[in-house]
Amino acid sequence: MKLKKELGLFSSVSVLAGIMIGSGIYFFSMLVLGLASNSLGLSLVAWLVGGIITLFSALTYAELGTLFPKTGGYYVYLRKAYGRRVAFLSGITNFFLSSSGSVALLALLFAQVIGYMLGVNDGAGFPAPLVGLIATVVIIILSLINYFGVQYGKIVQNIFFVAKLIPLITIIVYGLFFGTQTDIFASNGAENIEPGLLISGLLFAVGRTLFAYEGWTNLNTVAEEMKDTKRDLPKALTIAVALVMGVYVLFVVGLYRIISPATLANLGTGAVEAGFDLGAVYSAFGAIFTSFDLGLLGYVVFGAIAISIFGSLNGSILSFPRVYLAMAEDETLPKVFGKIDAKFQTPWVAILGQTIVSLMIVLLGYDNVNFLLSIILFGALVFNTLIFLSVFKFRQTMPKAERPYKVWGYPYVPSLAIVGMIVLLIVTLVRSPEASMLSIFIILAGNGFYDVFMDKDRLTPAVSDTPAPVTLETTKVATKKVTKRKPKKA
Repeated sequence: MKLKKELGLFSSVSVLAGIMIGSGIYFFSMLVLGLASNSLGLSLVAWLVGGIITLFSALTYAELGTLFPKTGGYYVYLRKAYGRRVAFLSGITNFFLSSSGSVALLALLFAQVIGYMLGVNDGAGFPAPLVGLIATVVIIILSLINYFGVQYGKIVQNIFFVAKLIPLITIIVYGLFFGTQTDIFASNGAENIEPGLLISGLLFAVGRTLFAYEGWTNLNTVAEEMKDTKRDLPKALTIAVALVMGVYVLFVVGLYRIISPATLANLGTGAVEAGFDLGAVYSAFGAIFTSFDLGLLGYVVFGAIAISIFGSLNGSILSFPRVYLAMAEDETLPKVFGKIDAKFQTPWVAILGQTIVSLMIVLLGYDNVNFLLSIILFGALVFNTLIFLSVFKFRQTMPKAERPYKVWGYPYVPSLAIVGMIVLLIVTLVRSPEASMLSIFIILAGNGFYDVFMDKDRLTPAVSDTPAPVTLETTKVATKKVTKRKPKKA
């Protein structure tokens, strides 16, 4: 049974941009500033560089998505380029850590924001057990919505995509036209910092912006459910990433126009120490709504953040299970993960599996934001580098294949994306060695599992993408089948 084609161009853009615009722009705006040595100008450079890397990466993905318009996205590309082992390692890392961890993290952040919103007058959030309970309920509800059909997940995504743009546009408009701060490129003393540390911090800041841009790979995982993949996928990727980059950069400029450089410097330093910070957003809304009381201001601030996180969480739950469906079809996950509900035409076992793993992470209290984000980033950088390299590989091995879209600026654009991935991989390894080592351990453990339990596939390989070689035996069999019996003599 095939998945239902429900996604047009607008829905595809809203799914992708809706996943990308989540909590990152709120939580990391001041963190990026702090990592960039509190230099407003350098922090804007970090957001621009991160956006350009993401755009180049998305353009590269667009070629792969139209070359292989199949459910599963990155898993399919890795499988065809490097074989089942590498694809399995990528898929299983996402299933047990990165993708399911992202769902759990977004749900936990959503619950925490709701707690702060309801307790805004006393500044207290929900206790940890209640945060875990709310996160659990939200994951279950959104998983059920996406089980009942991609059309329902699409509706939720479209509504929250539009809703989450409202507070961002409010900051942008107010900051650009009514902000009083003019020195938005202030260095705040960054010129006095040793160049090596300054560059290292800037690169790490770029790495953190990639978390805010994260999610751009997920449209390819539902490519088979798009109404016109070959036409709409490249457009949706380009529009969504360009839209998000423009919104992010203008949002940050808006903040810098509203809040004084000295206050921004304090918020940036505090964000580095805390890991993330809501102070900048709160201050920005405070400048806009000075005539309102604190309670209403708090509801506006945290309600806006909750909307963004909820939309991102729904988009993640919608797209991630499609990878596990592709893995089941390739027998790198149990075949049961490939079951599609006869009535709703959704991969219900894959959705259920993701829900269970995500809930386990929630129950384990794995909510250390910086540590978890570094783990997710390291794994993503490793496999994204391999995926971008596959574009060169397919150009050589499949030169005559139909390519409805060819990446603009080849070979320079994918090359720049690869260089960006490698540089950020090294920076992440240096700046977050513990999280990076854990990611490496998980990949190595998956490799050992493959050797022990799945190496038998060499004896009974999966169906190949190329025709079976013609041998003497197969020729004999074919000849025997078509040979007619001679009539007996009378």
